[in-house]
Amino acid sequence: MQTRHFANQGLCFCLAIFGLVGSSHAQTYATPPAPRPIEPVSDSGSTSSTSATVTKGKDGRLQIAPQSDNTTAQPTSTNYVLKAEPRAPATGYSVSVMAGANLAQEDDITTFGGIPTTSNSGIAPTGGLKFGYTWPFSDEPIDQFDMETSSVGGVRISGGLELEGLYVRNSTELNNAVGSNKLDMDMGFLMINATLQAQWGDFRIYGGPGVGLAIVGTDDDTQAELAYQILGGLDYFIAPDWSIFAEYKYLIINRLVITTPNGNTDFGDQFGQHLLSLGLRKHF
Repeated sequence: MQTRHFANQGLCFCLAIFGLVGSSHAQTYATPPAPRPIEPVSDSGSTSSTSATVTKGKDGRLQIAPQSDNTTAQPTSTNYVLKAEPRAPATGYSVSVMAGANLAQEDDITTFGGIPTTSNSGIAPTGGLKFGYTWPFSDEPIDQFDMETSSVGGVRISGGLELEGLYVRNSTELNNAVGSNKLDMDMGFLMINATLQAQWGDFRIYGGPGVGLAIVGTDDDTQAELAYQILGGLDYFIAPDWSIFAEYKYLIINRLVITTPNGNTDFGDQFGQHLLSLGLRKHF
């Protein structure tokens, strides 16, 4: 009996010891310490100063808020700067206004009223409008082309089409054995021109042929004839979308015969005129 009593006391004592140890462990691990702030490390070994945010949820678990990326991309530096200077558009439409003089005419008048005749034409005014379209033979932007070829003086080649309305005044003195007469003519032209253009810097030179219709009128007669021309000019760009230009034309009317009260005036197979104009061009 005494031995059993001692055994029971020993068992109770062991249980009490185990209970105290378990309680001590429960108090020790009930709340773990908060984690240290997370600091991302870059590839170069430097540590970012931005740390993550740690919060405690309703269930007692720790939560780490995602770190926001406030890094902004830095602009990449280049070793060149495009020049902000007047340059022609790479492609586009244009409208032009021009005025000038009909400097001289090659009057191949053979007869006036059936009588052999000589003629003398004076300087007369001319003016007109143009609507054009230009396209480059290369898709490279004009500023980039200028930058890449500045050291070698590059020339940019383009093509163009123009619809031209032109007014020309002509005043011709007719002289023959009978006497002298004056023939005044008002001429309107509707022409289509094809041009080849070469540009370097702010200058552009161009030239090409044209063909169209001529309406020639006097006090006594009006007629329509075939006309054609050869032209050349020089543009100077005063702004990216504005240029001034000078232009020369040799304009021909085919087989012109004018009827007057004193008889027919035959200008021969071709009636040629030299035209010089100055103008202003708007580019779109």
